[in-house]
Amino acid sequence: MTATPPLWFDPARVILSVDVSAMLARGVHPLQQVQESLESAAPGDIVELRSAFEPAPLLQFFRDRRMEVWCGEEAGSFHTCIRKPG
Repeated sequence: MTATPPLWFDPARVILSVDVSAMLARGVHPLQQVQESLESAAPGDIVELRSAFEPAPLLQFFRDRRMEVWCGEEAGSFHTCIRKPG
């Protein structure tokens, strides 16, 4: 993996930024919040996730729903972007 975001990443299009590790520590899974945000998002909008691990199940879940997904790792920290196509 690379820490360089894809060309479609635009910080101005980030509609939600989620600290996945903090949510899980509180006993809350981020899937519902991320899914609801993307369902109501405009095409091209992005949800950004930060975590101490690669959130592989979330990545596959959104790939299966034809979202654009990227995950990069740098120094043990993962940055994931999920973009609503369009």
